[in-house]
Amino acid sequence: MKFGSFLIFAFVLAASQLLLIGCANPYADSYTSYVFVSPSERNPNPVVTSCAPEAAQASVSQYLASGYELIGRSEFYDNDQYMRDSCAYVRAQATNVCADVALYWTAYSHTEDQSYEEDVPREEKITTYHSNGKKTKTVIESTETRYVQKFVNMYRYCAAFFKRRTAPPVAVPVN
Repeated sequence: MKFGSFLIFAFVLAASQLLLIGCANPYADSYTSYVFVSPSERNPNPVVTSCAPEAAQASVSQYLASGYELIGRSEFYDNDQYMRDSCAYVRAQATNVCADVALYWTAYSHTEDQSYEEDVPREEKITTYHSNGKKTKTVIESTETRYVQKFVNMYRYCAAFFKRRTAPPVAVPVN
């Protein structure tokens, strides 16, 4: 790779990382490391794939059987706010932990009642008439507490991070 191409690549990678750093990465916040990977083994372009939750165990087993080592995982519960950008967050974390492959999946977990109190300003106007014919107006401002009930669907977000440790097994024909 030419030096100019490398600089452009490095700039684009740094810019994308800064965009993601602006927001907290929940995959980084919930990451549990299983194996130390040297920063010298960094892969700037890890493979990121998703799978159905019911296929996750089989997919992890398939990577392990193909010469990959599980170096860490992330798991957290939240509403649907991370679904759209999960791939970008997982890619950023995979690059950060020097993974070659990242596999992620999301599944509905439960519904939470996230009721909250809301203070609403309240204004009362009182008009009084005096015997001398003058009118006065008194304004009383206060707040009123209302309870707002909100049900939110919660999801379980998971990601597994792998590093290639051995060459994939080669099928040897048996005579």
